[in-house]
Amino acid sequence: MRLRATVLTVMVCLLVMVLAGCGKAEYLGKYYNEYDESIYIELKADNVLVVNMGSTVMEGTYEVNGEDITLSLVGMKTWGKIFGKMILDPDGTAWYKK
Repeated sequence: MRLRATVLTVMVCLLVMVLAGCGKAEYLGKYYNEYDESIYIELKADNVLVVNMGSTVMEGTYEVNGEDITLSLVGMKTWGKIFGKMILDPDGTAWYKK
């Protein structure tokens, strides 16, 4: 009986970890600026954000809530919309995932 309960607990924990990872996986990756592909935003696991602007690389955080994305970088926050493989920033610039 105790072994069955332990196995069930482990299986439930694994299922929760797999399902939690599935929701974020679709957003992870690099999104390139529509005007200059040398500039990109990378969304990593654990809500880590990397902005690469050529010679300058900065790290911050991000949150996705439905279609809304909030980027926090060097003490500032900006918002945008995320639609599948595209992020639309407040200026109307599109960032495309490759």
